[in-house]
Parts: sequence; structure tokens; C-alpha cells
Amino acid sequence: MISLRSLLPDMQKAVGSSGIQLLLMLVTTPFMTRLFAPESYAAFGLIGQAAALASTMGMLSLPEVYVLQKTFQERAELLNVSMRLLLITFSLTSLVALGLSIYYEWLGGDITVRPAELMWLPLLYCVLSLKNLLNVIAVHAKCFNATALLRIVDPLVGRIGTLLLGALIVANAFSMLAGLTLGAAAAISTGWRYLPSRNRFVLRRVLTLRVPLWPMIKRFRREVLYLCILGQAVPIANVLLLSFIVSRYGEGEGGQFVLAQSIIQLPIAMVAFAIAPIFFRHVIELVDRKVPGKPVFRSTYRVGAAAMVLAFLGMMPLVLFAETLFPIVFGDNWLMAGKIAAWLAVPGMFAFCRMVIESVFRLTDTIQLKSYIDLTASVLQVAFAWIYFGSMPVLEVVCYLSLITASAHIVALILSLWVVYRFESAYAS
Repeated sequence: MISLRSLLPDMQKAVGSSGIQLLLMLVTTPFMTRLFAPESYAAFGLIGQAAALASTMGMLSLPEVYVLQKTFQERAELLNVSMRLLLITFSLTSLVALGLSIYYEWLGGDITVRPAELMWLPLLYCVLSLKNLLNVIAVHAKCFNATALLRIVDPLVGRIGTLLLGALIVANAFSMLAGLTLGAAAAISTGWRYLPSRNRFVLRRVLTLRVPLWPMIKRFRREVLYLCILGQAVPIANVLLLSFIVSRYGEGEGGQFVLAQSIIQLPIAMVAFAIAPIFFRHVIELVDRKVPGKPVFRSTYRVGAAAMVLAFLGMMPLVLFAETLFPIVFGDNWLMAGKIAAWLAVPGMFAFCRMVIESVFRLTDTIQLKSYIDLTASVLQVAFAWIYFGSMPVLEVVCYLSLITASAHIVALILSLWVVYRFESAYAS
């Protein structure tokens, strides 16, 4: 069974680096909100979320199953196909960005995303994909120094670059996207140096392999369906929701929503995302060692309970005081962002806990359950927003959307414990 004490050596690096990352983001965000207008945040949110979505779907989520492969040959083939898909998707996104830029240039007028900002999409997609791929390889190699540096260098270089570009050149979404790309590129360069030499050698060999593309995709078609297509329902819904807000309430309201969402996502994307791979790696080792009893279930329950307590302590101040704190910390223009953040923090608590332990769906080969939950919640959110955005105040709609999201997270948490219990019962028999 996994005890919290057994996870401490690896978690110290993960939580420590995530804490530094969180601190860097919190310290620099007040400067950014005073330098950049809400309208810039809206354009930055649209491009950034689209690039993050493409970085997962572009490689068909194949890196997600890298850690489950047992042999070197299987991992090498998976990396080779992932890199080739990255190049193909980069070419396609470049063509799409160029076409849309030409269209918007011809259209003219007051548009949310300018052509110059849109051209950052393929480059941002490329660096985010490479960073995610490097993180997966480092986790499998148990090189948590590299993953820690990825988390620290990215916001450090990215935020400093964004502030300098905004202060010295122009304070708009172009500078924000340039800073984000610069931070991811610096993280890749630093993390690569700290990978063990054997892993760097393997990556060089991977590029010379000749692996048939379509047979490999067919081999992992189940993962492609549930992780890449159905599994990306939540990011797709987030992009659509932001688009609805911008189109029906204006860029200013869209920027308020982006800031509130980013503040709530900080602990989820940093702390929970850092702990989750460590938990998953230790759970796989428990299964491989054939420990008697139900160690995975007890470990999932204990780690999940600890994550829920941590999330409650971190999110509850936002639920209670976000409306007061946001204008003080981020400036008088961001009062609405505080009101939105207070509602988004409610599902954020459950999302934090879910992020830590939801890898058990992959372990138990029940990833379809997670995908169905996310798909149902996303369809309900988008349908509700489509009907009521514009006819109801934005804050009231966000309230109902938060309740839908929180319900989905609670169901997913209950199911994660249930599938682990069933898995170990079947495994023992």
C-alpha cells in the first residue's frame, strides 16, 4: 500500500517546484493585470486554450500511454509516431493560422484576435507539445529533477519576458503569447539537459526509426478515442464557453473570465498535476509487485482524501473572499473576475482532488467511464451557455455552469474508487 510517507521523497521535489511556480505566477500576475487590459486577456485566452487543446489532440494523446509500455521498443515506436504527428499537426495549424490571418486582415473591423496574434498558434502548439512530451519521458525515467525544472523555468522566463515585452514594446495579447512561447521553449532547453544521458540517446535513436503510422494508431485506437477525442471534451467546452462570452458580452467580460479561470487553475495545473504522475507511477509498481490485499484501493482513498483536504484549505479563501481580494490584488478593473472566481473555486476543489487520482482509470482500463462523464458535463455546459448566455447576467450563468462541473467531478471521484475496488477484487480472484 502507498503511504503518504513513501511518496514524500518524490513529492518534495514536485510540490516544492510547484510551490515556486505558483509563487512566481501569483507575484507576477498583479503586475500583468495592471499592464494588460481585460481585452488582451480575452485574445490571449482564446489562442492559449486553442494551442493547449491542439498540443493534446495533435499527437492523438499517445504520450499519455507512454508510461504503461513495458519494453523499450514499444516506447520508442510510440515516441516516433508522436513526433511525426506533431510535425503533421504543426504544418496543418500553420496553414489554418495563415488562412485565418488573411481572412481577418481582409475582414478588418474590431475583432478579438488580430492576425499577428493568430500566427503564434502553430509555434505555441509546437513548444507546448514538446514540453508535454519531455515531461512524460522524465516521469517514466523517474527524473523528477527535470520535471521540477520544467515547472520552474517556464513561468520564470515566460512571465519576465511578458512583462518586459509589455512594458517596452506593446501591452497587448501579442506580448503575452510571445512570453508564453518563450517560457515553454526555455523550459524544454533546461529540462533536456537534466534528462539522464541514456534517455537523450534514446530520443536521438527514436527519430531514425521507421514505424508505420496507421498501424500504430489502430493499435492504440481505444486510447485515441477515449483520451484524444472524447477525453478532450472539457478543453473544447472551455474554448467554446470563452467564445460565447466574448461574442455575447464583449472582450472585457471575456478577459475577466480568463483571469478568474487562470487563478483557479493555478493550483490544479501546478500542484495536482505535479503529484498525479508520482502517484500513478507508484500505483503501477504496486500492481507489478502483486501486493496482496487491496493496496491500490486503500492508497487511492488515502491520497484522494489528503488531496481533498489540501484543496479545501487552498480554495475556500477564494470562495469566501475572492470578490474582496481581486480588486485589491489585481486592480479595480477586475472586480467581476473576483465574483466569477468565487463560483469557479467550488468545482475547483473537486477538480484538484480528481486530478491527483484519476489516473486509476487508465490503470484499470476503464478510461471510457471518465470520458463519458466529461463528455456529458461538457455537452450540458455548452448547451446551457448557448441558450442562456446573452439573456442572463454572465455571473448567473457561471453559477449554474459551476454546479454542473462540480457534480461531474464528484461522480468521477466516486467512480474512481469503485473501479479500483472492482479491479483489485477481480485481480485477486
